Amino acid sequence: MFRRRGNMTYRRYSKYSIENPRVWAIGQDKDAPLEVPQLIQLLKNYGIRKGNLLDMGCGVGSHVYEFSKKGFEARGEDADPAKITFAQERWPELDFGVGDMRKLDAVKRYGAILCINSILVFNETNQEVLQTLKNFHRALKKKGLLIVEMSNPFHYIKDKSFKETFVDRGKDRRAFGLKVDYEEDVNPDRQTMISKRTFYRLDNEKKVGVFRKETRMFFPQELQFFLEQAGFSVEGIFGGIGGRKGLRGARRILAVGRKK
Repeated sequence: MFRRRGNMTYRRYSKYSIENPRVWAIGQDKDAPLEVPQLIQLLKNYGIRKGNLLDMGCGVGSHVYEFSKKGFEARGEDADPAKITFAQERWPELDFGVGDMRKLDAVKRYGAILCINSILVFNETNQEVLQTLKNFHRALKKKGLLIVEMSNPFHYIKDKSFKETFVDRGKDRRAFGLKVDYEEDVNPDRQTMISKRTFYRLDNEKKVGVFRKETRMFFPQELQFFLEQAGFSVEGIFGGIGGRKGLRGARRILAVGRKK
């Protein structure tokens, strides 16, 4: 089921889903303090030490908070109003707004844009991918950097890590008294991954919610092609936020593009 707000459509999710801000914050609050120093080092490697930065698809804003602590003028945007409200209530002094990457209309505003945690994969068509990347290009200042990060499909193919079914009883689930049964599949015609998550209470096994999403998969050469078509020079493709060289065995892909 979906709800529409303005020009943006987003899923009405179960209150137990990881997409729920309260659930999302558990993981993001843990990851952001580890990832932001690595991202700052990556930015420094390409000549950006301070300045204004956009986190597109910021979720509940934990990365924006960490960047702000390090002296960046960080803004966070997300298409889900619930996550933005959650972030604004936690950090009213910081800059957050509801925004759709496909409709970003800023011009030469940012020194760097981050689109991490598999946000780009919600562009379904080639046209949407290219439009989003062109929006990022227009929003960057001259020589500005774009960092995009997502799952590495070769990890599923080469390392055979793809699981059709599994059960998640992680800390963020147990905090809500839940377990989650995953059913995963791929659609080769659309080059997408399909994930169905069914939520059960731990105390009585009662089903309390279902969440389904379908997201695009990007291969490295394909990602480079799209970036170049949008006007970027591709400075590097790495195995995740840590800047690991080479994609063999890497679960994630991170690409750095520079506005010419």
